[in-house]
Formats: sequence, C-alpha cells, structure tokens
Amino acid sequence: MGRPASSWCDQSRKRWNYVKPGSANGTVIRVPGRGVRKKDGTLGDLRATLEVTVPHDLSSKAKSALEDLRIATAGPDPREELLRRARQE
Repeated sequence: MGRPASSWCDQSRKRWNYVKPGSANGTVIRVPGRGVRKKDGTLGDLRATLEVTVPHDLSSKAKSALEDLRIATAGPDPREELLRRARQE
C-alpha cells in the first residue's frame, strides 16, 4: 500500500503523519487502512475533516514569533487575484 501524496514522514517518530504543516481548516485528509472494515475483511480508508483552532491568549514570546513570521512571509497575497476573478463573474 502506497502512502498518499498528502502525507509527510516525521523522521524522529518513524511514522506517517497525514496532516501537513499549514493545513487549512476544512481540509479533508485520507488515512489508508484506518477506516471501517470492508466485507472482504480489509480495512478501508479513514477520511477526516480538519478543524483548526487558534489559541486566544498568546504569550509575548508567541506574539513576537508570529510577528517575525508575518514579516518573513510578507509579499503579494495569492488570494487577491482569486478574489478579483470571483467578483468579475
């Protein structure tokens, strides 16, 4: 059984993780062989929808790290073009 394209390997734990860093809320992931048992006895694939929660209270160190991330990833927002196209239709 091959691993799905959406997986990544955590080398320190030697296991497959099916949630990629940066995954968005509502993303559906597939975990092969972890679902309901089929009539032939094999296990199906588990499908799960991610619900991402954001902490309400951040320490000053966490806020500083987020600000550093915002600065490091500053640039054109790819969603602006999508929004412009959606408004034209």
